[in-house]
Amino acid sequence: MESPDCLIGEYLACPACGFERKVPKETPKYARPTESQLNLARQIKLDFPKDISRQELSQRLAMIPKEQYPATDRQKEWARKLGLNFSDNINRRELEILVNSVPREKWPATEKQKEFASNLGIEFKEDITMVQISKLLDKKLSKIPPSEGQLSFAKELEINIPRNCSYKLLSELIDQALEREEKDDFENMWL
Repeated sequence: MESPDCLIGEYLACPACGFERKVPKETPKYARPTESQLNLARQIKLDFPKDISRQELSQRLAMIPKEQYPATDRQKEWARKLGLNFSDNINRRELEILVNSVPREKWPATEKQKEFASNLGIEFKEDITMVQISKLLDKKLSKIPPSEGQLSFAKELEINIPRNCSYKLLSELIDQALEREEKDDFENMWL
């Protein structure tokens, strides 16, 4: 059963069995929108009546393309690392266009990339770019031997491991084997 908010706390008889039940705080159809729903609707300038229900606002929000949603704090933080200036109410699509206007060679390396490089003993400047750190990692990974985990996985995939194989080369061979396996699985699905 559903009832409007004005009947919250009242007892209503079930139309089917006659049993009386107390109307709970909110019923799904008439529940008030959450603060986050209301904030999002205001940010994307969605027109809605003052007494809109949570369910109806949710349906209206679902019709709005995600690109029109406001950019997240994380997305804004990344854009600021790229040296971009923008208004605080920028939407996701507008920010994506701005970010993509910055050449990839200027994108800073991520903290995960830096941590991985540090763990391999690679020294670098704090303001290193993704492209620069990728080159350093490729150079280092082509000189070190494969890990035990890599070797074990390669054997499971029945990869012929070349002599003096590097970590990087074995990674590429594993990727190729997985792609072939995935392609075979897909083709066999249609047979």
